[in-house]
Amino acid sequence: MKAAQGWRIAGTVGVSTEAVQTPVLPCSEFEWNANTILVLGNEGFGLSDDVTSLCHVMLTVPAGRHLHSGIESLNVSVAAGILLHCISNKRTKG
Repeated sequence: MKAAQGWRIAGTVGVSTEAVQTPVLPCSEFEWNANTILVLGNEGFGLSDDVTSLCHVMLTVPAGRHLHSGIESLNVSVAAGILLHCISNKRTKG
């Protein structure tokens, strides 16, 4: 597995999630200075417990505005775009 080769595994989690054993950080605070595998969950349900247990850190997308009532998560492609923007933004500044 890649983790045994030194890769970090970063999962994603919503802000309204139950407590997880893994550290949770806003994506803007995560240091992207090593090989990283980014794991995105499905819309509404997120990552399975089995996948979450493999993650070294869980990343959140900081809320910029309130979601409409009844909407509990971002579309996975929207979340991926925001996370990838954070990655490239941190790398160009660092």
